[in-house]
Amino acid sequence: MVTPYTAMFLPIFVLGCVVACSLSVLAAFSTTWQARVPLLVLATAGFWIALYQATDLGYRSWQSTQFAAYDRFSDAAVQAALVGGWFPGGIFSVNVLAIARRYRRTRGSQSVSKEERAPRETGNPYQPSPD
Repeated sequence: MVTPYTAMFLPIFVLGCVVACSLSVLAAFSTTWQARVPLLVLATAGFWIALYQATDLGYRSWQSTQFAAYDRFSDAAVQAALVGGWFPGGIFSVNVLAIARRYRRTRGSQSVSKEERAPRETGNPYQPSPD
């Protein structure tokens, strides 16, 4: 049975997870840490905001129904999402980043042959010879 809380919570939370996942994957494929860190911060913030909004709107929709249980008025989850939502957001974003970077490394190592990875002569007298 889908409660009003679940019907309101899931679409908002899934959208936030998609945004956080997309930003974390972009961070994984960025080349500098100056681009990676702000993208991870934005991914964590996106997850955090979605968690808070989904919880808050879910409780509001659940509380607006008639004849619901008394536990629908316990808003501790909303306060916990507001105060501590950055922690699961950070864990989610860093895990997606790690998975995407591992995929990037394994995919990149398979597409480049050993001959292409060997140093080439560029005419630079200060470059050591490949022998």
